[in-house]
Amino acid sequence: MLLVPAGLAVAIVLPIALPGESAVQGAAGSALVLVIAAGLLGPRVFGGVATLLGRRAGGVTRFLAVANSRARARRLSAATTPLIMGVTMACAQLFSGTTLAATAHDQVARGVIADHVVTSGSAGISPGLAQELRSVPGVRTVSPVARTSTILTWPDGDGIQYRVSTAQGVDPAAVPDTMNLDVLRGDLRGLTGSAVALSRLVAGTAGVDVGGRVDVHLGDGATVKATVIAIYENGLGFGDVTLPRDLVLAHTTDHLDRWLLVNSDREADLRAALEAYPTMSVRDAAAITAAPAGEAGGSGISLVLNAILLGYLAIAVVNTLVMATISRRREFALLRLVGTRTSQVRSMMRQEAALIVVCAVTVGTIAALPSLIGMSYAMRHSVFPSIPPLTYLGIVIAAAVIAWPAVMLPARLALRPPAVEAFAGPE
Repeated sequence: MLLVPAGLAVAIVLPIALPGESAVQGAAGSALVLVIAAGLLGPRVFGGVATLLGRRAGGVTRFLAVANSRARARRLSAATTPLIMGVTMACAQLFSGTTLAATAHDQVARGVIADHVVTSGSAGISPGLAQELRSVPGVRTVSPVARTSTILTWPDGDGIQYRVSTAQGVDPAAVPDTMNLDVLRGDLRGLTGSAVALSRLVAGTAGVDVGGRVDVHLGDGATVKATVIAIYENGLGFGDVTLPRDLVLAHTTDHLDRWLLVNSDREADLRAALEAYPTMSVRDAAAITAAPAGEAGGSGISLVLNAILLGYLAIAVVNTLVMATISRRREFALLRLVGTRTSQVRSMMRQEAALIVVCAVTVGTIAALPSLIGMSYAMRHSVFPSIPPLTYLGIVIAAAVIAWPAVMLPARLALRPPAVEAFAGPE
């Protein structure tokens, strides 16, 4: 029982008390604590759900299904617990990703205040194009944005900690008119030389604030001992590290910009000026993609590992349910001998299977919600994670696809022999 309040405390307290990504990781860990609690309380949880559902009016088969579920709560909970764990892990993995993506999208939608975004269908944009567009009639501001990956390092006790982060290079003079990073502390106008601005999450992880110093390893391996001049909120949308554009271009291989943020009163003239560059296009804020370099691969690996683990859980669920069902041959035979029709026994088993699925989905969802709420609060100061209904429906269907055949197919096999032969046979 103590694990339940412990899991809730981890999900609620850590996102508030801890800085940076430790808050997100701490909140994610609460799901594991609550799953362990569900496993230890499995018979009580399963019996309680069966009792709750048994209060609804129903026929003989419902009564038998609820009575059997309560009497066999320990055995059925042994199969339900891995299914609960699978639902919880699927919810935590998928909906943390959707919450992260939704947060990044919202930050970009709010943060790009330029009228247009010029993108390239090739490797990048030549730095000279920005200067050329500034002479186009109607163009008020052109803010080139370069992208790269960096490695931040900082001392931690006797060792060194590091973090791979996506970085952007911007012109501080043009940022106020084209990009809103939601600066919490400091001033982006000081973004010159070896200065750096960090997102709130990364600054908290590195334990630095405005005026602090952090080593930034750039794309070509050069190291800059940078001074933090600002902390901003919109790191998921624009990148966790913001550097002077000249510094980024000087340490990248291609020396190209990724986007141009343009304020223009005359879009037609802007498009006409870009006709000489067939790979260039004028788009809106949705054109900006801020997924950190390497994150997609890491996320893919994480999904594969979780899929493998969920596969093992599915095998455990199926094996347990099949053995638990097939061992009830004599019980099914006795029910038929006292007058229960075969169709009624099948109906009873359908309701037991439905009870297993409902219990697993309900408890698994409840176990995942505190961690998702904690992660959402740590990432974007909102207690409402992004949960796409169709994705959640897919999780429910997957749970049903795993549990339903594992109960119904062995039940049909157990009902094939005549009742007298099945009852006289071995258990």
